[in-house]
Amino acid sequence: MPTAEPSSLLRALRAEPRRLRTGLADPVVLGLAVLGLAAWLLPRPVAALSPGLLLLKAGIEETVFRAVLQESLARRLPHRLGPLTLANLLASAAFALLHLASHPPLWAGLVFFPSLAFGLAWDRHRSLVLCTLLHFLYNALLFYRP
Repeated sequence: MPTAEPSSLLRALRAEPRRLRTGLADPVVLGLAVLGLAAWLLPRPVAALSPGLLLLKAGIEETVFRAVLQESLARRLPHRLGPLTLANLLASAAFALLHLASHPPLWAGLVFFPSLAFGLAWDRHRSLVLCTLLHFLYNALLFYRP
């Protein structure tokens, strides 16, 4: 959702199902989803959040950090470092810093890496639904493991 103009927003929303299908078929995105299993290496969080709340939080965070912050940074800083954009790196750093408010410093720092995955999915497909689903998957793997 690159701009706030109504016609641009409507075009972005109409393109969302196609972007989601393309994103779910992307081997890079599928590989990033599998990397979410690394959450099993961390201790289980003590808080118990419902799946609905996890999905809502993922949607809000992805809207703020991908569709708003990362997209805004990408317009101003179009630089790349390999497959990662500078905008993704900066948005992911901000995402990790935000988590300092509710996580121990090590966990907040580790949030940086999945955020890079969500940002890469955004850069490749510009799909808020795809990023939200990927984010939700990571959170679900952390909170609800076998």
